[in-house]
Amino acid sequence: MDDRINLAKMIAGKHAELGAASPLGQLKWDKITPAIAAAEASHRESKRLQAQAEAATQARDAALETIVTFLRASRDILSGVHVDEMRKLGDYGFTVSAVTNRASKEPPAAAAKPAG
Repeated sequence: MDDRINLAKMIAGKHAELGAASPLGQLKWDKITPAIAAAEASHRESKRLQAQAEAATQARDAALETIVTFLRASRDILSGVHVDEMRKLGDYGFTVSAVTNRASKEPPAAAAKPAG
């Protein structure tokens, strides 16, 4: 984008320098000149916002490292405290899946089936 905007500015500058002798006089400069200025301003703003977004993403990622460590520690502690009641972790927001223990000698309880 920089190249196109810069080229347009150079052409407009040369046109202005040549004045009435410019071969580009028949172009709609009343539309071109404001478009060049708008494109340049918007491009600068885009670059500024892009830099802000990158900085925010880096800050978020750094904070997430601490959060992930916290989540793992919380899970590990709660798993130890509720070793026989893993579903209690759901009270803290963890997703708990019911898995039968295949090493258990007792068969799992029969699932209730809907009437029908």
